[in-house]
Amino acid sequence: MNTSRHGKIARLPKAVREELNRRLADGATGRSLVEWLNAQPEVQALIDSEFAGHPIREQNLSQWKSGGYRDWLHQQEALELMASLHESTGELAGEKTRPPMSEVLAGWLAARYSVATREIAETGGEEGWKLLRQMCADVAKLRRMDQQAERLALERERIQLQRDELELERERFDAEYQPEPDPWWQDCSLQERIAWARLPQNLERICEETTEEEAVEEDHLRDRLKDREQDRSSDWSDAERIAWARLPENLRKIYYAGLTREEQDRYVRRILNHETEEDRAYFARVEGTREEAASGTTPASALDPTPRPETTTAGPPQSKGAR
Repeated sequence: MNTSRHGKIARLPKAVREELNRRLADGATGRSLVEWLNAQPEVQALIDSEFAGHPIREQNLSQWKSGGYRDWLHQQEALELMASLHESTGELAGEKTRPPMSEVLAGWLAARYSVATREIAETGGEEGWKLLRQMCADVAKLRRMDQQAERLALERERIQLQRDELELERERFDAEYQPEPDPWWQDCSLQERIAWARLPQNLERICEETTEEEAVEEDHLRDRLKDREQDRSSDWSDAERIAWARLPENLRKIYYAGLTREEQDRYVRRILNHETEEDRAYFARVEGTREEAASGTTPASALDPTPRPETTTAGPPQSKGAR
């Protein structure tokens, strides 16, 4: 929308106004243009919503011709002049790419002064000296403009060189300090495997509840882990790593270090869905103690002393079948 004018035509979509201006420039009559405008869906919608259904008339077109259309003509003339200057300046300089408009204007001005030197040479007497002094002052300004342009060009080159050096430095850094790929699980030491298992996101999955079916499936998976230690055809899958971490001897190292061996065995049997009646009674007592502590009837020191790794706040793993 044209924000500088507020008539009916000025409020039409830009595409419609551009087409109208082109038709006016081609010499279309006012009546044909009004009929064409009122037949456009965009125009009809605007007329109905903002002008109470009153169509565009030739009077509106006449107002547009003396306002918006005239502005459009001036703009077209300026664009044509710029294109002509670009073309002529490019031919003189032998350039294939378009230079900035400021350089185009400077080149055009220099060419005009070159032509003016012939007129000054042909003008004699005081008038010739007056023109020459005026031209000298103008040429001095042009020279300062040329010097400024050269300084800007040198500054651009300096900045580009700095960018290129920075890019080369970045590429060199990436080549020299490229991170090592994660080692295969078979190549990891026991300490590295335990460190992986104690990451919060991994420990949470290791300690999550399992159903009886999931526990049976994991038992079969654990039976095949010994063969996987010698298999170099592929790295261990995520499920195989979790199954390794849930082996009783590994669970003790990962989560239950610090408990007595009997307490460790209870927690291991619980996560593997192999709880005994004695285990269930033990955990019932532990959970009852926790509930009493939560209600304020039992001191916190009487709670189950299960240690918690610093890397997680997850509780001891449980199986759904054990509940």
